[in-house]
Amino acid sequence: MSEKAIRHVEDESRYELLVDGVLVSVVGYSRRGDVVVLANTATEPEFRHRGHATELVGAVLHDLESQGVRTLVHCPFIRWYQEQHPPTAVTPA
Repeated sequence: MSEKAIRHVEDESRYELLVDGVLVSVVGYSRRGDVVVLANTATEPEFRHRGHATELVGAVLHDLESQGVRTLVHCPFIRWYQEQHPPTAVTPA
């Protein structure tokens, strides 16, 4: 089984997904004041079509949401992800 790790490399303004220590996918961003602009998603060609970018984008959005960070999405892949995974309203018990 492959070992996956997601890390936030703040000094490079990106999140990374590594599989068995190999960089597989990245989400690049920039900051505009208190807004994080999600600019692009890239996956190494030999790792495409395996769900890595989808997994990374989900983790990035969750991380930013948990911090209460406002986002602006410029990346078409992230827009697609948001259309496929709309936020769910959770009613407290």
